[in-house]
Amino acid sequence: MAIKSLQHSSITDNIFYRSLLAGNTAFEPSDEDILAEQVLSSSAASVTFSGLDAYAADYQHLQIRITALQTGGGGGRLYMRMNDAGSYWNHFLIGTGSTVVSEGFSANGIRATNSLSVTANQFTVAVMDILDPFSTAKNKTVRTLQGNTGTFNAIGLQSGSWASTTAVDAISFATGNIGYGDGGSLAIGSTFTLIGVK
Repeated sequence: MAIKSLQHSSITDNIFYRSLLAGNTAFEPSDEDILAEQVLSSSAASVTFSGLDAYAADYQHLQIRITALQTGGGGGRLYMRMNDAGSYWNHFLIGTGSTVVSEGFSANGIRATNSLSVTANQFTVAVMDILDPFSTAKNKTVRTLQGNTGTFNAIGLQSGSWASTTAVDAISFATGNIGYGDGGSLAIGSTFTLIGVK
C-alpha cells in the first residue's frame, strides 16, 4: 500500500512512497538499555546486582558505569565479583602522566579501579564491559577503562578473567587493598549503572 507524504505545502502534489517512513529518516533504537542503577544515599560496604539471569535472553554483554568514592580507612581500590565466588586473574596498565606501571596478579575479585579516591567530591570513574556473561561455553572476561584524581592521579586499562563457564547471575562490588572486601566503605553518591548490550 502506498503512503501519502504530507511534507509538501499541498496535498495535491501526489507524491507516494512504498515505505511507512514516507521520506523520513529511519529510527534505529539503541542496542544498549539501562537495566538497573544504584545510587548510594548512605555509605555501604558493598553494592550488588542480582537476578541477572532474567536478562540472558535479551542481552549478550553487560556494561557497568561507575562513579565511586571511598570513605574510611584501608583499601584504596574497587573490586568486582561474579556470583560471589571464585578466584580471578587481573592485568592492568596504569599511566600517571610521568610513569607507566603494568602488572598481572590473582585475587579474590577483579580490580575495577587501581585507586579509589577518598578526596571529597573527586569521584573515581570506570566503565566495565563483561563479555558473554551468560554463556555456559566460555570463561568470563572483563575489560575496564578507569580514571581518578585526588589522592592518586591516573588513567588505566584493566582486564580480568574468571575461569568458569557458569552463567553470571550476580555481580557485586566492594573496596579492597589486595582483594575484595578488605577496605573501607563506598561513600554517599557512589553510583553504579548496569547496562545491557545486545
